[in-house]
Amino acid sequence: ILRQGAAEDDFDGDLSDSTLVNYNRDGSVSTIVPRQDGKATGHPALYHNGVLTIQAPLPEGGSDANDPFTALAAYATTHGRMFYPDGTLMAMIPSGDSKDAATAALWRADGSLLMSQRKQGDKDDATFWSTDGKALEKGSLAEMKAAQEMLKLMDSIENTTKAMKEQLQ
Repeated sequence: ILRQGAAEDDFDGDLSDSTLVNYNRDGSVSTIVPRQDGKATGHPALYHNGVLTIQAPLPEGGSDANDPFTALAAYATTHGRMFYPDGTLMAMIPSGDSKDAATAALWRADGSLLMSQRKQGDKDDATFWSTDGKALEKGSLAEMKAAQEMLKLMDSIENTTKAMKEQLQ
């Protein structure tokens, strides 16, 4: 739906008054941006092969009444999210202009928290977690294994981000 006064053949997002959906040539969804009065109102979302992969932070003044991650509401406008192919949350990563860029978290494919990180000034405090939700002892073998698991996940995130950038070009 276009805003009043917009030309019928003008697809500039600033002129839209409804959710904007872009598709790939194969018909799969590429992006979804909820809009009203020419402004983004919900999480802009990127899809890969029609599956939700990345959600950008909510724009200022935006809302998402159907957000399944209510426990993360404090980070909705400052952090992006990445997802596993089955829709499970993979990562909560601060956006570049985030006021609370000091917090990040990674989850395993089973939904358990893998790592949480808090940065304050020069202090960088990362905590690794067991699959049953217990903080792992610093320097322990279990923590080292969790750190290796995190590195593999970071590789996956980097590859996904790279693929998404190529898709948007």
